[in-house]
Amino acid sequence: MFPTISAAAVLLLASSRSLLVHAGPAILSSVTPKQGSSYTISPAAFPNLCVVPSSDEDGSTLIVVDCDSSCETEWVFDGTALKNAAFDMCTDATNGGAWSGNHPQVWECFSNNPNQVWQYTNGQIKWSGNNFCFDLTDGVGQSGTQVQMWQCFSHNENQQWDLTEMLDGPEGSASESSSASDGASASVAASASASASASATITSAPSASASSIGGNLAAGGGDGIGIGVSIGIGHGHHASASASASASESASASASESASASMSESWAPGPSSTSNPPSGGNSNPDFSGYLQVSGTNVVDPSGNQVMLKGTNIGGWLVWEDWMCGMTDNSGNADRFAQTTLTSRFGVDQTYQLLNTWQDNWFVESDFDVIASMGFNLIRLPFSYKNFIYPNGSYITNAQGDVDFSRLDWAVSNAKQRGIYVIPVYHIWDGQEQGYSTISENSNEGQQQRDLCGALWTKIAAHFAGESAIAAFDMINEPTGSWGNILQQDLYTAIRAGDSKRIIVMESISSAPDSNWENVMYSMHEYNMMGEDNEGYNQQQFWNGVQSSISQYNGVGVPAYIGEFMASGDTLTWMLQQMNNDQVWWSGWTYKTVNMDRWGLLNFGGNNWVSVSGDSFDSLQSAWSNMGSTTQSRVYQNYVTACGGGNNSKRDEIVQQRTVQPFVRPDTVRSEAEPVVFSPRVRAPKIGQRVKRTAHAGRSRRMAKHGKSFGRI
Repeated sequence: MFPTISAAAVLLLASSRSLLVHAGPAILSSVTPKQGSSYTISPAAFPNLCVVPSSDEDGSTLIVVDCDSSCETEWVFDGTALKNAAFDMCTDATNGGAWSGNHPQVWECFSNNPNQVWQYTNGQIKWSGNNFCFDLTDGVGQSGTQVQMWQCFSHNENQQWDLTEMLDGPEGSASESSSASDGASASVAASASASASASATITSAPSASASSIGGNLAAGGGDGIGIGVSIGIGHGHHASASASASASESASASASESASASMSESWAPGPSSTSNPPSGGNSNPDFSGYLQVSGTNVVDPSGNQVMLKGTNIGGWLVWEDWMCGMTDNSGNADRFAQTTLTSRFGVDQTYQLLNTWQDNWFVESDFDVIASMGFNLIRLPFSYKNFIYPNGSYITNAQGDVDFSRLDWAVSNAKQRGIYVIPVYHIWDGQEQGYSTISENSNEGQQQRDLCGALWTKIAAHFAGESAIAAFDMINEPTGSWGNILQQDLYTAIRAGDSKRIIVMESISSAPDSNWENVMYSMHEYNMMGEDNEGYNQQQFWNGVQSSISQYNGVGVPAYIGEFMASGDTLTWMLQQMNNDQVWWSGWTYKTVNMDRWGLLNFGGNNWVSVSGDSFDSLQSAWSNMGSTTQSRVYQNYVTACGGGNNSKRDEIVQQRTVQPFVRPDTVRSEAEPVVFSPRVRAPKIGQRVKRTAHAGRSRRMAKHGKSFGRI
C-alpha cells in the first residue's frame, strides 16, 4: 500500500523536501533513478496502477495492473537498464522497431544493448536515441491495459509516468529525498479516500540534465525530470497516421491512432460447418480452380468448405536476426542484415551469400516434414529485396522477366504435396526509414504504396491461374491507414494482375469497401506466450482472437490468424479453439536457430554468425553447412492439432539435410547502370539487439475509417 498523508502534511510538502511516512512500507518518489534502487512505474494519471510484465517469458509485453506489494511491480535500476525484480528481465524495445504502435517488452538483460536503454525526461520514459516513449494505450486506466511505444509528445498525458522509489525502511519510519536542485519546488496531487487522506506524489522542478535509464548513452540537455505529474496538463495527442487527417482526428488523446484498445464486447463462436475440412497436407485438395470466399467461409471449386492449418516459412526470404542466428552491431535494424552485408561486400557478393542461405535454410525435404505434420498451408513472407536491386532495377532472368524462381519452386513443391501457399509482402521499400509511412496520406506514403503495388501487380500476374496459391496477404502488420488508403491501393494493384484471387488484409476491421470482392481479414496474436493458460492466456484469446473473429464475421468476412506463438497447454487449447471456429491459421514459425518454441525445428546454436564482423568466406562456409535440425517442444502440439504423424521423439534429429541444390535460372542485370544504394533504401541507425530478440509481429492494430482500435 502506498503512504497516505494528512491535509496538514500536504501544506508541509509545499515547503519541505522530506516526506513523513505514516503507514505501510516506506515508498518515496525520487528525482533521479539511482543505481541499485527499486521503483514502481505508474501512469501519472492513474497512480493506483503499476507497470508489470504480462508474463515471465522473454518477449512478454508490459501491462498495467493494480499496485500491490509484490515484486512484479518492482523495477531495479542497475545502472544500465530497468530490470524487473521478479523475473530478472529488462525493458526492451521490441525488435529494435522504431515505429508508433510497437510495444516495449521484457527480455533477458544484455549489457550495451541499445534496445534496453531508456531515458527519463519530463515524466516521459523515452527510448534513448529515438523519439519514442512509453504510452498508456488509449489512456485507458484499467488493469490489463498494454503499454505501447509512440512518438513522443511533451503534452501527451498518456506518456506521463511516475517513478516511485521503494525503500526498505520499517513501517512508520521517516525517509528523506533531496530535490534535483536547490530551487526545486514540490507540488502534490491529492485524491480523496474514505479516510479523507490524500495520496501524494512529488514533482520536482526541471533539472539541469536528463537521467538516462539504462546508461548514459543519451545526450544530456535542458530537459528536466518530472516525477509524479498526476494533475491535468491538457489533452495530449498522437501524431495522426495521415498527414492530411482532420484536426478532430489528430487531436484525440491517444485514442484512435494509438490503437490496441482492449475489446470489451462479448465474443461469439464462429460459424458451424456441415462439411469436413481437410486435415492436412495429404487430404487431396481440389486444385482445379481458385479458392473463393463464401460468406464467412472459404470454399473450393466444388463448393466444399476449406479449412487451412499451417506454418510460416519465416527466415527464408526475409532475414530476421533474432531467429536466424545473426548478430549485427552496425546499427541497422533487425530485418535489414542485407543492408549491412551490402555496405561491407557490395551487391554481387551479398546476393551470393543470400543464395547460399536460401539454398540451405529451406530445402525440398522440408515440404515432406510439413505434409507429414498434417499441415496444408504455408505462409511465405517475402521482401522487395528478393526481386529488386538496391538501385531500383528488377532482378531478371535470362528471358528478361522478373525472377520469381524462388516463389515458383516453393509453390510447385507445396502443390505436389497438397499444400496451399499464401505469399505475404513482409518488407517493403521505405520500411527501413519509417515503418508507418506507407500507411500515411502523404506524398511519401503514396510513393511507397505505388512501389509496393507495382511489385504486387507483377507477382499477381505471374501466378494468375495457379490454384495452389490460396490467397495473397497484401502487407504484413501495417499500421492503420486513414480511410483504408493502404488497403485500397494494394487491392487495386493486385486486381490489376489477378481479378479473382482471395486477398488477405491486415490492420482493418471495418466492412469491406463496396468495390472489394473475395477478401479475408487477418490478425496476429502474441499476447499468449506465458504459461497461465486457464487465467491470463484464455482471457487474452477471448479479448483478442475470438473478438477479432466475431468482428470480421460480423462484417461478412472470413478470419485468418496469420501469426501467433504459444506453447504447452496454452498452445494446445488455442489450436483447439481455432479448429472449433474453423478459421485458417498459421503459427510462427517453421525454423529458427536455437530459439526453441519459436520454431517447429531448430538449427543448433553453433550457427550464430556476425553479419557485421565475420568475413565473407566465414559466412559463406557457415551458411553452406548449417547441419541438422531438431524438433522443438511445440512440434507435437501442432502434429496433434492437425492429425499428422510423428516419426520421432522431440530431440531426435529430423533432418540430416543432404541438400539438393536449388537450381536458380540465370539472373542478369544491366552493368551499365551502377548498383548503389538510393536514398530511399539507405537504412537509418536504428538500435539493434545485441544477441537475440522476440519476433516483431506485435503491431496488432485495426483501422476503421482511419481510426485504429482493438488488437490485431
